[in-house]
Amino acid sequence: MSKVRECYLCGKKYKYCPSCSQDKTKPSWMSEFHEESCKNIFDICTRYNMQMLTKSEARKALEACDLSNKENFKDFVQRDIASIFAEDPKPVVKPAAPQAAKSHEVVTVKENK
Repeated sequence: MSKVRECYLCGKKYKYCPSCSQDKTKPSWMSEFHEESCKNIFDICTRYNMQMLTKSEARKALEACDLSNKENFKDFVQRDIASIFAEDPKPVVKPAAPQAAKSHEVVTVKENK
C-alpha cells in the first residue's frame, strides 16, 4: 500500500511505496521528492552551498529547471535561489587622489664657518 508523502522541496502530497509492486521500479529519490525537477533543484542548491558549484554554474543549472512553483519551495531553498540569481555588487572604485608632482629640485645647505 502506497504511503502518502510530502515533497521535501515544494510540499506537494504524493503516494510512493518503495516495496510495493507499482513503485518498485521507480527511483529511490521519490521517497523525498515528488518529481525529478524538485530533486534537481534541491541538489543544485545543496551543491552550491557546499561550494561544489560556482554561482554561475548553479545559475545555469537552475535555468534548465522548472522554477514556476518556487513560492512553494522551502524558505531556505528560496533564499538560495535568490542568492544564486542575485547580481554581484559592482566593486566601488574610488577616484584616485591627485598625486603631488615629484620634485627633482636639489636643495643645498650652506655651512657656517
